[in-house]
Amino acid sequence: MISIELNMIQTAGICGFGLGATPNAMANMSAVCYKYRYTVKPFLIVPIIGAMFVDIINTAIITLFLNLM
Repeated sequence: MISIELNMIQTAGICGFGLGATPNAMANMSAVCYKYRYTVKPFLIVPIIGAMFVDIINTAIITLFLNLM
């Protein structure tokens, strides 16, 4: 049962990233935790991994467009 709740909260975090940024992810995860059960793991995993991917993707996109100029 704990893994299902963990997956629900992580999914809410990923949807939050899709809506914009890390604060949206945190708000979505908080809302899901308020409704079901609070767990700490997603609040540690989702922001760190999401921010890392955003930095890598932004670096690649900026480099690509600078090379095209």
